[in-house]
Amino acid sequence: MDEGEAGSPIVRLLSGRREVVEILLVAVLLAFAISVLASGAISALGAMAYVLAAVIAAGCCIYIGWRRLAPQQEDRVFEGLVVYDPSNACELIEVPGYRLSQDLAELSRYAFAERPGLLAQWKAEPLNAPQHPVEKKASNAASHQLILELLEYIALQWLSLNLSEYFNIGSEEKSQLTVVEGKDIPQVLMTNRFLALFTQPLKDRLAPGTSERMVSVVEVDRRTGVQRDVLVFQGDKYYYDLFELILPSGSKVRRESDGTVVIDGSRVQVRFAPMFDAYHEMLPDGFAELYLRRDEQTEVIALTASLRLTTKIKTRALFARRRWNEHGWIASFTDELQESFSSDSFFARIQWPVVEATTRSVQAVMSSSARAVSRGAARSVAGGPKGQAVAAPTQEHLPPTKEQPHSPPT
Repeated sequence: MDEGEAGSPIVRLLSGRREVVEILLVAVLLAFAISVLASGAISALGAMAYVLAAVIAAGCCIYIGWRRLAPQQEDRVFEGLVVYDPSNACELIEVPGYRLSQDLAELSRYAFAERPGLLAQWKAEPLNAPQHPVEKKASNAASHQLILELLEYIALQWLSLNLSEYFNIGSEEKSQLTVVEGKDIPQVLMTNRFLALFTQPLKDRLAPGTSERMVSVVEVDRRTGVQRDVLVFQGDKYYYDLFELILPSGSKVRRESDGTVVIDGSRVQVRFAPMFDAYHEMLPDGFAELYLRRDEQTEVIALTASLRLTTKIKTRALFARRRWNEHGWIASFTDELQESFSSDSFFARIQWPVVEATTRSVQAVMSSSARAVSRGAARSVAGGPKGQAVAAPTQEHLPPTKEQPHSPPT
């Protein structure tokens, strides 16, 4: 069991349930020992002693059980960054190795290329326009609303991939699982333009006369045995990604009035919602210059974004014993968000302070070497043995430098 699973509410519940059994066994043995000592009191009090003992025992059991088996809830917030270029129509920047940034940049390019209206809204009310901080769906700029919908779509797509990998449908009973597709959740589909666009088959979206070759990834649906497209690209304009959520049987997906997406199962409820407060975040020293190859003052701005994930174990599940493995995907998805959404995890993973120090050291050594070679070449040109002028070294005998000295006139 990894660290993420060890801290999940499901694991805490099961562990607490085992502890309750142990505590009750110890309590029974302790009570028996005490009863032997208190036999004299029983004879003195008569029947009332038995009633009093029963009330005390029941109260202790209820207290211990409630303390250990109270409904478990975990509330986590993952902090990420939206990085854009203010000098280029606030185009989103793809940060290599940071999955959230890569998906934001790539998916926005596809959406804007296919739907010029979205691009027009993005430019009319850009990210760098004066704003009040916004949260969830209360944005006062079109670009902020688009970011929120894009964050939600990315989280849903990550969840879809995570569930597909977690559940091996070929080895599970179909009755134990349910598959939720985009058309099954109209409340979510119709309020997220990216989800509605990218899950619509390409044959319904291609412009007449489109002849550019499509690149697709196909798989055999293990439920039906039919081959299907799971990922399709066409040029830099069209993008399709299969969306389905494989969940334990009886699970429902809905959107609440505040925009939160809820996955409601018989035992566990999972809620998540993106937040975009658009606060400026300082990138680590040298990151824009050395890693992004951009000017920090004019070409890079980072804004804060976050995703809140709440997991709650329902009371009715407290004494369920079997099929808890069907809910292990929650811990797996939580780990995925920590790895792919969190900017702190990204910087820790690439060890940026070490990378920056190494890069600057290498640059300093290369610059010093280049200056030394340049000075040596200049001295060779200025004079040879006994002060006689010599011909300048040819290009093939000199290492490449930024400034190559010119040969003296003959």
